Amino acid sequence: MIWHSSYNSRIAQIIDIYTALISFIVTYKLSILLHNIDPSNFPAKTEYTDSHFVLIIILSFLYKILFDRQNAYSYQRFTSLIREYSIVVNVSFLGFLITIAFAYLFGFRDISRTFYIVFFIINLIFFLSEKTLLFYAASFIRRKGRNRRRILLIGTGTRARNFRALLKTIFLINRTLKNAD
Repeated sequence: MIWHSSYNSRIAQIIDIYTALISFIVTYKLSILLHNIDPSNFPAKTEYTDSHFVLIIILSFLYKILFDRQNAYSYQRFTSLIREYSIVVNVSFLGFLITIAFAYLFGFRDISRTFYIVFFIINLIFFLSEKTLLFYAASFIRRKGRNRRRILLIGTGTRARNFRALLKTIFLINRTLKNAD
């Protein structure tokens, strides 16, 4: 995502796992609703067993791995929203294909193709919304002044001490100016 620290990266990973999980649930609920509205065009709901739920949890973690492989959790301070969107589209499409492959390989042939298509659309919308929200939240946090970097001063001489004092003065001046606004 957009942040550097591993703590923030873990938060983004957890949000991605929950987003994938929620998109499965919303797809299931929507497929029931669509079947109730028009039973001739939308197949009947599938009765889900415990093995379906295990597959859904595994696939939710798969999305985290796919985002990780696309370097979505690396430090991307100067990334654009377009780049975030391209990562989401790549991951959603690849995850869609892997979901179909997993379901076929593990014998879940009772899930309709409509369910997969609806899942892809909902998953794409949810991930795009999530990444947009996180992108703007990070830019808002940066604008509020929470965008500091640590620097390492090497030296013990007067030059290093003077530089450190200068940095403290600048920091206090900036803080005073921000508080005055």
